[in-house]
Amino acid sequence: MIAYKIAYTTVFALFLVLISDFRNKKTKPLFTRGWLLLMRWGYLIPLLCSMFFLWKLEVITIASYISFFILVCGTLIVAASKRELGKRHSWAGYVTKDPETFCVTGIYAWVRHPIYVGIMVVDIGIAFIVIPNIAFQLQLALTFLIGGVFIFVFLIVSSNRETKHLANKFGESFITYAQQVYAFFPLRKFKPLPAAEYVPQE
Repeated sequence: MIAYKIAYTTVFALFLVLISDFRNKKTKPLFTRGWLLLMRWGYLIPLLCSMFFLWKLEVITIASYISFFILVCGTLIVAASKRELGKRHSWAGYVTKDPETFCVTGIYAWVRHPIYVGIMVVDIGIAFIVIPNIAFQLQLALTFLIGGVFIFVFLIVSSNRETKHLANKFGESFITYAQQVYAFFPLRKFKPLPAAEYVPQE
């Protein structure tokens, strides 16, 4: 039991570090300062609520193992996405200033917003801990569920704004990419264009 909780907490902490990324970045916001502040709290509150339910667990069930597996998958998606992006990475709700290219390799050949996908996957995974144990603390469970909905809505809106920004920046080359690759579902792989096509329009 304790080994499971420690392993879960360790992976969860790694996930938080990956999505928080405190390195200084040259970015510009896609939302007002108030909305971005609300977004950051909206991320943390439901995620931290889930830790209460984890450490209140008295029995490890199949749902608990499913939750851990999904948590690991989501964390790996975020890690792989950030590695592929490199210096082009920016916080959710921000875009990189003056990017030289946009990413179409690795996981980005399958999904346009894999970091957001990873966050959504983790949120779904954590629900397998919270919902079966909702009787522990109803108010915290509702906070988690409402916060989870907020996270999904914010990420969808943010992804739409990023798409519009990149379409304006890179023009037809990004539009072609966006038409081939879905925002959140890895159903089609991108067929690359010549490298010169990925530079910003003059």
